[in-house]
Amino acid sequence: MKYHSYFQVGLVLSALSIMIAAPAQAEQRYGLKSALIEYNITGHIQGKETAYIDGFGEREARYSEYTLKLTGQEEPQKRYTLRKDDMLINVDLNRNLSVKFDLNKEIASGLDVHLTAKEMADYSAEGLKKMRAVHVGQESVAGKMCDLYELPFLSAKVWIYKQIALRYVSNTRGFKVSYLATSILEDIALGDDKFEVPEGIRSIGVAPENHLMGSVQPLPKDE
Repeated sequence: MKYHSYFQVGLVLSALSIMIAAPAQAEQRYGLKSALIEYNITGHIQGKETAYIDGFGEREARYSEYTLKLTGQEEPQKRYTLRKDDMLINVDLNRNLSVKFDLNKEIASGLDVHLTAKEMADYSAEGLKKMRAVHVGQESVAGKMCDLYELPFLSAKVWIYKQIALRYVSNTRGFKVSYLATSILEDIALGDDKFEVPEGIRSIGVAPENHLMGSVQPLPKDE
């Protein structure tokens, strides 16, 4: 099996995506019970993302459609990510393939940090301390007052609301990306179907390592 890194930041993982943390009490991962959040993505990644959160973060899924503005690679991508316990399932909806990430593995960052994927997206007070975040003020995003932090080691800024990133801007190693929440609906009912991997998806197993710049794009052997 061959892997290509398509440098999908966030969310996901998300850092927004990425986005995944797993303290012992998963139901208290976020400071809200449920939410539906819409994001715009700009920079070297351009598109949209929808986040579904339930049970104070016990369940979280994201659906994104985007284009990668890198070296002529501009094939539209469709991606679904789902957190289950300490694993992140990343589904390529174009190829009907999925790859899993062990969130307890350290990020292969090449930087002066030694954090797991889980720690990299933990926006609690303790998590921000581990990432050496610097609080620089407050700003409103999508009508919600957020605490604004700088993450010097990533050349990034993140806007946090109830331990959720509503905005994320980075220029890590010249790779520019910005996630901006355009709307957030809190305390809404979400169907179980939002947290289920679509049928007909073939898993290629667990990725050998977690990359700072994003998730791994699974490709068939003949590609």
